[in-house]
Amino acid sequence: MTEAQLPAPGEVFLDHVGWFVEDMGVAATAFERLGFVLTPYSEHKNATAEGGRVPSGTANRCAMLQRGYLEFLVQVRGSETVLSHQLRDGLMRYEGAHLIALATANAEVEHIRLAAAGFDPQPVVKLRRPLALVGGSEAMASFSVLRTAPELMPEGRIQFLTHETPDLVWQPGQLARDNGIEALTGVLIVVADVVEAAGRYARYCGRPAQSIGGGGAVIGLDRGRIAIVGPEAKSALFGTAFLSPPPRMAAIALRSVDLEVTKDQLRRHGIRPVSTAADHLVIGPKDAAGAGLIIHSEGADGRLYER
Repeated sequence: MTEAQLPAPGEVFLDHVGWFVEDMGVAATAFERLGFVLTPYSEHKNATAEGGRVPSGTANRCAMLQRGYLEFLVQVRGSETVLSHQLRDGLMRYEGAHLIALATANAEVEHIRLAAAGFDPQPVVKLRRPLALVGGSEAMASFSVLRTAPELMPEGRIQFLTHETPDLVWQPGQLARDNGIEALTGVLIVVADVVEAAGRYARYCGRPAQSIGGGGAVIGLDRGRIAIVGPEAKSALFGTAFLSPPPRMAAIALRSVDLEVTKDQLRRHGIRPVSTAADHLVIGPKDAAGAGLIIHSEGADGRLYER
């Protein structure tokens, strides 16, 4: 399947999802067992108007895919910033997926749209983080990030971003290679009120919400989708694996080029899927740092959230 890495003007892509984790080493080990290659530890900094950089209070490692990526965020020890407090507050609720990042060609244009839609967006931030390059040198990755007031999106940190240095972010030597997984395709959010959340995410994304089986809804993006379901649908997928009440980002959907390759990776490391079918398998949150993974073959993701 041929897909663009970055959106054209007017398009919205599901760019990456992020986990809030207590221990970066534990999360990294879990995803390395799943066959992902993680980038080196990197602390985030925001660019100032004077040309300097100030710490944001968080650091990450990423599991890069051919399309999109998974991010793992930890609080920098001793930091007291808005983002480090938000991360800590999220961990008090649960450890797992807390962030959805949507890619846009122009974050400033989205700022105008979101303000008009009543989301009170924060000023666009120029985020910088150092990246280790193949060969041992280092470069600075650049992003324009548009965040929304947390109280307006209680499911987690929901944001838009514009990539300014994509070639640094997606380095061929850091892409997943052993598990057959090539793309991020969706995120499954569990809420108490599906109708309210679906309408809100439709306004946020600028895309309509469509009803799906089991009383859920899905917002289809130009690449990827956001599915919103009630607690009963979550139980159908994962049983009693999640103990925290909604709202929660319960699962991430990923596309595999070859499910047999994916299954071989899991068998080698003693990981048992919660369920398997001809076109997908489900990995429980205990094996994926607190969020379930729905891994599917090409063309199979459209109906996976229906229960």
